Amino acid sequence: MSANEELLRLIDSIHRDKGIDKEYLFRSLEGAIRQASQKRLGTSGELVVTINRMNGEIEAYEDGRRIDPATFGRIAAQTAKQVMIQKIREAERGSIFDEFAARKSTVVTGTVPTTNRIVLRSACAKSGSWKSRAMFAAPTQWVPATLSGL
Repeated sequence: MSANEELLRLIDSIHRDKGIDKEYLFRSLEGAIRQASQKRLGTSGELVVTINRMNGEIEAYEDGRRIDPATFGRIAAQTAKQVMIQKIREAERGSIFDEFAARKSTVVTGTVPTTNRIVLRSACAKSGSWKSRAMFAAPTQWVPATLSGL
């Protein structure tokens, strides 16, 4: 499998698993590569990065002159990776918020496999397609049956 095919597969996987729009992922990746490239190359000109949505090919141009993205190096790749991780987390939080905004003032059931009693009485909950850190009632307000196993 080529790197381009793997990139498309990875974007599709993130889209399905986390519910993040594919176009948002492509635009974020293009921006991350552009940001990392500008740091690496120290360019002051216009840098354009595009990813072909059909075959995953990455193209970069500086002032109309084509640049090989493979020459950006390890540090630029690490920078792009960090930017993408941040963008995915932001989009995932937005997706979870949108899902719960529709459920405001309703009772939601789920499993709480772990709890953290020190930090804001928060818990990691799983229910259906979502997994999220959420605020819950204080442990003194929990139904006793739910405290078994803690």
